[in-house]
Amino acid sequence: KSLIFFRGGLKHKERLFLAANRIGKTDTAAFEVRCHMTGDYPHWWEGKRLTHPPRVVAAGDTMLTTRDIIQVAMLGPHEGEPTQTWTGMLDAHLVADITRKAGGVTNCVDTIYVDHVSGGRSSMQFKSYDMGRRVFQGFEAEILWLDEEPPEKSEQAEGEAQGSSDIYPEALLRTMTTDGMII
Repeated sequence: KSLIFFRGGLKHKERLFLAANRIGKTDTAAFEVRCHMTGDYPHWWEGKRLTHPPRVVAAGDTMLTTRDIIQVAMLGPHEGEPTQTWTGMLDAHLVADITRKAGGVTNCVDTIYVDHVSGGRSSMQFKSYDMGRRVFQGFEAEILWLDEEPPEKSEQAEGEAQGSSDIYPEALLRTMTTDGMII
């Protein structure tokens, strides 16, 4: 199923991997994002290939779940671990730099920077749906990785940031000028 998902990137701007829990959907997305961020694709890769360093934005329900799911998928458990022993989808030697989020959830990474084979530097910024639609405004990105579906208006929690049900269309707009994709 992962190979079919990867292959779909050649033709489809938007892709959804809908399947049971705990079968590897996040790992599939993390592997694809790793390939695009580094420009290093396996010989069997039949999906879209980027020849330049992309800007990636990854988001989950909350910053806590974004940290515990997407960030761990990319870096592995890394708090208190020497950089050389990180075990995520991005091998430790590929990570050129990281910046941390200030305040809020402990140990959250804001942005990961990775050297791309073209000589440039890719970036991956972490966001969450509970931050609201506004944090998905005003930037361009080649890849938006939405690890869970953004909430519908009927699912919006009381007190949640206004406009969070509009996250998906806002995210889609970020790819309009980059020939980007949403996964």
